[in-house]
Amino acid sequence: MNWLQGWNGRMRFSAILKGILVEGVVTTPVDRGKNQLVLREDPADMTVTIIDGPTEMVALRLKSGACRIGLLGEYGPWNLSCDYILFGSIDSEWYAILVELKKKTGRDDRGYKQLKWSRPVLEYLMQICELNCGHTIDRPIISYALLAEGVSERLDKQRAKAHHPQSRIVTFQGIKIRELIGNRFRLRDLVA
Repeated sequence: MNWLQGWNGRMRFSAILKGILVEGVVTTPVDRGKNQLVLREDPADMTVTIIDGPTEMVALRLKSGACRIGLLGEYGPWNLSCDYILFGSIDSEWYAILVELKKKTGRDDRGYKQLKWSRPVLEYLMQICELNCGHTIDRPIISYALLAEGVSERLDKQRAKAHHPQSRIVTFQGIKIRELIGNRFRLRDLVA
């Protein structure tokens, strides 16, 4: 059974996630007419708006503590996670986009590591949803995005060049990451 065939299937996905995860973790578009989704990172006081998204777009906020698994040791890379996982359709394809929000990009590779180490969390959530609904679900196309408001004055210990691309693809430990500068993006802009 394909989750994305028909509106009811999409709504069921959102309902399954809301039923499994702690309250406040699942975010849906604030205005269904405009299909806008607002992502926030509180410590950095950063807000990003995803515009022109599909109506069935859903975001999971991982930094709320929902992704912590009690069996893992407190310190180590396995505790790194990105800020959000976005689910949505782009040209009839279903995507899961792991998203990390940063005030500035180019300081270090921590944001890339957070994206890399979030993949097991996504896989875990997908398997939990399958067990909960009692059947195999179609797997989304997985993409990674690092969204920043600006560029650090220094990149790799050298003075930053005058022009830094607003969008670029970075390869980090076998994954392609779409790195974008700004605070308003279309969902399709996040796909690497």
